[in-house]
Amino acid sequence: MNNDELSSVFEELISVFDNLKAEIIVTEVQKNTSNTIDFLVQNQSSFSRSYRRDIIDVAYLDDSNGIQLNLSRNGLYDSLPEGLFHGHKENEKHLSYRLKRKRYKEEEKEARRFFSPIESEFFNQRLHIEANERDILRNFYDLEDEFLIDFWKIDKNIPKAYALKLVKLLPYCFKISGDLELTRLSLENILEYSVKFTLKYQSELGSETTEPLTLGVNLITQSKQTEILEPYLEVEIGPIATQDIDTICGNHGVQKFLEAFYSYFISLELDVKTKYSVANKDGFVLNKNKSSSLGLTTRL
Repeated sequence: MNNDELSSVFEELISVFDNLKAEIIVTEVQKNTSNTIDFLVQNQSSFSRSYRRDIIDVAYLDDSNGIQLNLSRNGLYDSLPEGLFHGHKENEKHLSYRLKRKRYKEEEKEARRFFSPIESEFFNQRLHIEANERDILRNFYDLEDEFLIDFWKIDKNIPKAYALKLVKLLPYCFKISGDLELTRLSLENILEYSVKFTLKYQSELGSETTEPLTLGVNLITQSKQTEILEPYLEVEIGPIATQDIDTICGNHGVQKFLEAFYSYFISLELDVKTKYSVANKDGFVLNKNKSSSLGLTTRL
C-alpha cells in the first residue's frame, strides 16, 4: 500500500463513517491485512479536538513498512511542564516574535517526535485492550456457560440455534414489542421460514347450559343479544418443506421457542394461534416407499 492508496482509503473512511477512534480503524486494518504494518503515533494535542476527528491525517513512512498517525490527543509533551522543552535565553531578546514562534514550533516538533515511540507503545496497549473487548463481545453470546439462558429465564429445551438468536434479540425487545411488522420480520429471520401475521376477531356468544337457572344470577327475563369480538393474532408459518415438518411441528423444542417468543414480543391482550403450511412440491407420488390411503392422503 503506497502513500496515495493510503490517503484514498483514509479520505473514504472520514467521508463515510462517523468519528471513529484510531484503535478501531487500526484493529480493522490489522484484521483484514496479511502484511505486518507498524503504526507510529504522534499526539498533536487536543486543542482542535472539538472540531476535528481523532485521526488528523496519516502518512506512509518511506524508510519502513509503517504508517504514521497524527492524532488530536494530548501526549506526554502536553502533560509535562513547558519549561522542560522551552527555555528563556537572554541572547534572543532582540529576535522578533515571528522568529521566536518559529523556534518554539521547532522545539515542540522535536519534543513530540522524541516521545513518539513511547506513545506508540501506549497506543499498542490500547490496541490489545480493543482486541480483548472484541473477543469478550464475540464470546458474550456463547451459550456454553448458560449465563444468558439463566438471566433471561429461557427454557433449556429450546434448540440452541433458536435460543442464540432469541438472546441476541431480547435487548431490543422495547423497540420490537408492539410493532407487529417488526415482530413478524424478527420471527421470520429466526425461523428462516416465511411468517404471516393476521389480526382476527373471534365471536364469543353464550351457549346453552344444563346448570340450574336462577333469576338474577345466571338468568334474566329478556335482553338483546350482544356479540363480543375478542381479538387474536393468527401466525402462519410456512410453507415448510416436507422433510422439516417433524422438526418444526414435532416435539423438538420449537413450540417452546414460539411460546417464549410470543411471551416477550406479543402484547398480553392478544391470544396467538399458530398455523403451519406445507410445501407440496412433489405433488401426488405413488410408489413402494410412499403408500397412499384413499380418503386420508389421496382423493379421486
